[in-house]
Amino acid sequence: MSDRFLVRLNWILVTLAVLALQLSLHRGGIGAWWSWGEILAVFAISLLATRPWRQAKVVTKGNPPSGVVVLMLTMVMAHIVVEIIFGFVAPPLGQTFELQTALALRNLMIAAAAFSQFPSLLRLSSGLSLTLTCFAFILEIHASITAVVAIYAMIGLWWLIGNYWDRIQGRFPEGTQRSVPKNAGALAIGVALLLGSGMFLLIGGEHATTALSGFMPSSGGNQIDSAAANSGVGDGDDLVNGTEDAMSFGPTESEVFLESQMPSLYDVFNDTYDAPVKRKKPGEHQRSVALAPDKLQHRHQKLARSEQSGRQFSLVRKQSQVKKKSLQDRTSHALLYVKGRTPLHLRMNIYDRLEGDELIEAEAFPPASFVISQEKGKPWLEIPCFVNDSDIDYAEESLLKFINLKSPRVPTPSHFSQLHIPDVDRADLFRWTQDGVLRLDADRIPPTTVMRQRYFLIAEERLQSERYRNKFLAANTPIAAEESSPSLREIAQEWTIDAQPGWETITAVSDHLRNEYLLDRKLPISAATVGPIEEFLFDSRQGPDYLFATSAALLLRELGYQTRIVSGFYASPDRYDSHSEQTPLYPDDAHFWLEVSDGVNWHAVEPTPGYDLLAPPKDLKTRLAEFIWNVLQWSWGYKWTFLLVFTLATTVWLLRIAILDAAARLANCWIISVDHRRRVLRTLQIIQLRERFLPVRRPKGVTIESWLSRKVVAAEEETQQIQSISLCGWALYGGASKCPVPAAEIETLRYFTLELSRRPLSLR
Repeated sequence: MSDRFLVRLNWILVTLAVLALQLSLHRGGIGAWWSWGEILAVFAISLLATRPWRQAKVVTKGNPPSGVVVLMLTMVMAHIVVEIIFGFVAPPLGQTFELQTALALRNLMIAAAAFSQFPSLLRLSSGLSLTLTCFAFILEIHASITAVVAIYAMIGLWWLIGNYWDRIQGRFPEGTQRSVPKNAGALAIGVALLLGSGMFLLIGGEHATTALSGFMPSSGGNQIDSAAANSGVGDGDDLVNGTEDAMSFGPTESEVFLESQMPSLYDVFNDTYDAPVKRKKPGEHQRSVALAPDKLQHRHQKLARSEQSGRQFSLVRKQSQVKKKSLQDRTSHALLYVKGRTPLHLRMNIYDRLEGDELIEAEAFPPASFVISQEKGKPWLEIPCFVNDSDIDYAEESLLKFINLKSPRVPTPSHFSQLHIPDVDRADLFRWTQDGVLRLDADRIPPTTVMRQRYFLIAEERLQSERYRNKFLAANTPIAAEESSPSLREIAQEWTIDAQPGWETITAVSDHLRNEYLLDRKLPISAATVGPIEEFLFDSRQGPDYLFATSAALLLRELGYQTRIVSGFYASPDRYDSHSEQTPLYPDDAHFWLEVSDGVNWHAVEPTPGYDLLAPPKDLKTRLAEFIWNVLQWSWGYKWTFLLVFTLATTVWLLRIAILDAAARLANCWIISVDHRRRVLRTLQIIQLRERFLPVRRPKGVTIESWLSRKVVAAEEETQQIQSISLCGWALYGGASKCPVPAAEIETLRYFTLELSRRPLSLR
């Protein structure tokens, strides 16, 4: 086992340690360009600094010279200088004390690897790579980091075996074959795979972050804080100083910070869509009932004041040029976080009537009782959901984390079935709002509450089936002529003339709005208008999302479908944070859509462009078919480019031998090495690689000298052939002996050797 082999393995270990540290610092990401710029700078400076020692042929068996030690200390201090610069120029870009130490040791590891011809520095570099890899794995748990650590473990075992073999190989008798046993290599791979599998098991399930008091003082300790802290209780100076942006997932001594930033649900919608317009003269108002009259007979008792604040929503609203400062402060913090697949619609309010310009909150008949079930020792609140088991295409699960939303209402998706709050096992803590939304029996959901929700997804293909078509038709309730709008009925019939009754009709109305109208959340509706829906549909053809939802609900109502308008939050895939695997919801994520009844269940419909509904995951067969179809569409859209690329690829394949042969010649010309033996060895390596794509290869067991001696040469080239064979034997087996040919002829013989390998065999 040669020292060169150990050095190369060490460089691989160093590279993996650098990669693991970068991934852990950026939570699975590769980091910004300046962090890699520092790594490349340290690497380049260290390699350039090794040239004087290599050219001077300094003996490397002892301790490294003082100049090498000074260089490595300089690399360590270089990162401290970088951190000082960041501290003055851009404090958020700085790192905490323990991370600064890790990055300084990273620079030391790279510099030691550059001087790994010194045994002591080779051991230092390998030891630091192991330390930093373990630190990276402990600092952050991520699939990419686990994969890098598993590869490091595999190669690290090879390095240990090679290092041990290198120590004992000098004790073998002369002539003994020295190589790493295959059984040992197989054992190393097996142990590494077992270790990697165990690490991957740590990825799944629930994790709890535990911090020892003062262990990492700048990332969650109880006495010292840092503006660069990115985890732990404290989150830097914000919580300590009590600024208006204070926020923490951990416990606080007072709720003043949270209360000062916490908007009510009513404030969220009014600040997001501006305040409603109050008409001076009432005038005439249209009155529309989105549901059948028999659905609205029962009225519940009046609820608390917090519930009354959101009972109406005006379609005619003011347009403010400058938002209030309180809203600007609120948008700096998420109201809640969603962990799960997106896009996701979470309903908060339900409206079933339009009176004039006002959406009136629904009056529903939800069941009054709840049931708590136990699953693996955890309490789950069972929500009445009447979706048949045969209609469920996928059972979805999401996690909600409440931060700044002051409301007792629970944001829930369609076909909601189960709810779990840790340690909450009492059903009397929940009840229904007047409009049929689940709520806690309290003034608000406590901040930092975590809820796990389960709900069902129904594929669109199933909703278009004959059985669901009959269900929608059975639930169809024609409206009386005096409650109908001729203009709305006409446009509804025009849009659905070619659609079959049922879900196809519903999606036809939705598609017309999505494709032919523009979304403008800040476009005002004139206060003088009599019918905001008519103005939106026939004149402006653009407006905010609540006009899309209301228009679709009224158009479908003209066709006899039972509809209701829903407001809530939209978890957009654009806001998904890959580091935390969560989607934050802000006040401007408030959204309106509608739901259509099949007589038993309500199904979400999204008529607003730019918003999508969550669909069941696609199976492998469907994804493969879509991928092939997308490739075909792309190929047809760029058919001339595709044809050019296909022609070039075919040409390259047909001429591959000539191209590879030209590449071998070019590589032989660009060999850079001051050592003649290494230049000859590089030429022989190129010949070995070149033989892989030649039709006639060198047989196993035949030496390169014997193979070259069988090649066809002219009479005047026999001397060069003999010299080339002699030169190859010297490079392979000559050791410290003198070169058998003059140094001036080595370059000529190298090129002749490469050309000689291309020639056919002699018939002699």
